[in-house]
Amino acid sequence: MHLPTYMAHFLEDIASLLDPSETADAGAEDIAAGIEDIEPEALPEPSRSLLVHERDMTGTLAAFWGSPIELRPLRVHREGEVLYRQVVLIATNKQIPVEAGAIRIHLDRFPPEALGEITGNRRPLGAILAEYRIPYTCSPRGFFRIPTNRFLREAFGDVRDTMHYGRRNRLVNPAGELLAEVVEILPMIEGPSAEVDQ
Repeated sequence: MHLPTYMAHFLEDIASLLDPSETADAGAEDIAAGIEDIEPEALPEPSRSLLVHERDMTGTLAAFWGSPIELRPLRVHREGEVLYRQVVLIATNKQIPVEAGAIRIHLDRFPPEALGEITGNRRPLGAILAEYRIPYTCSPRGFFRIPTNRFLREAFGDVRDTMHYGRRNRLVNPAGELLAEVVEILPMIEGPSAEVDQ
């Protein structure tokens, strides 16, 4: 099936974020295989409430799971002032994965006092933005579904074949500069099913 140009670029962007060091080989192709874009209203709950908003994802997940959120980096790759990470976010109180994905962070657009925290790869970017009161807006760029693949099996520790839902998001500062591009993917959620507080 021939993909529309915008969709081809969307998938390329997701693949490059999920595996920035392997975009030219079969690794990125495997990660991107089966991704389909999806309209926000077609997302099932609770994934829709967790993804379709313009709030910080770290805080949204913390409220939903009733737990602080910690960062578990899977792969980290830096090129000059750009930091790439594949990560899993963990609900600390429950020690379960609540999000997997990747982020491309433009380090030169952050205040110096926050850089050590960001490059330390120990805390979610959302928590650092809140602590240092760095102003930004979230701008979701699209939603998608993706079947289980090797990356998600590693991230979630779940070998079941299932469908996951996610979004591509951009964080932008008041000057209009791009702070970070994020791919955020949820595990199959069997826990709380109520909608997230707005």
